Amino acid sequence: MNAEILLRSRYLRRVSVFFVLLLLIFLSVSFVSAAEGEVTSSYLPAEYIQSIIDNTPATNPALLDEVRSDPNTVAVAGTIPALSQGEDAYRWSLVLQDVLKNIDQKGLLVPYQWDHGGIVIGYGCPGDHIQIFVNADSEYSDEDIAQVIKVVQDAGKEAGIKDFPVVVAKKTHAQSFPADLSTQPQDEVKTIPGVGLGISILLVAAVVLSARKLRK
Repeated sequence: MNAEILLRSRYLRRVSVFFVLLLLIFLSVSFVSAAEGEVTSSYLPAEYIQSIIDNTPATNPALLDEVRSDPNTVAVAGTIPALSQGEDAYRWSLVLQDVLKNIDQKGLLVPYQWDHGGIVIGYGCPGDHIQIFVNADSEYSDEDIAQVIKVVQDAGKEAGIKDFPVVVAKKTHAQSFPADLSTQPQDEVKTIPGVGLGISILLVAAVVLSARKLRK
């Protein structure tokens, strides 16, 4: 009798471990990774994605001349290529986003950020160029600005991009870090509502029923 009880106890432990492992597996797969390098989300119809590509406006090389005349502009480097509306311009936007992702993921501008004693208060991609904001109330030299630009350009070279426009402008209000890159697809984790909870309940119920049967 004692041997039978011992066998049941061991079997119960094994079954419990098995269901716990299943529970962990199902909970883990209920989180769906939505990492995307481009606007190619499986949640969007192919026609909609293509319309985004087709309607991407042409680049404006003359924009840098306008930027240079802005009193808030501190420095301008690189050039904007003349690309027609559609896929060419869309690919260019992805190129700039790759540079920003490299900067953001590796924390290349962290030593130069305002909250780390530096002058940079934000960065992003507003259109055809990469924008860097420095604190207008901070003291900085031409060498400081040149170093920030070099960091960005080096990040581009690491991503295989030799020439791209970088604009440094002064701004009075500091922004949080990392920058809010509204034009850049971000890696995120999406959950499927209710799936994890439902499977958890079923697995717990299975464990309880198995335990009751073994005790009879």
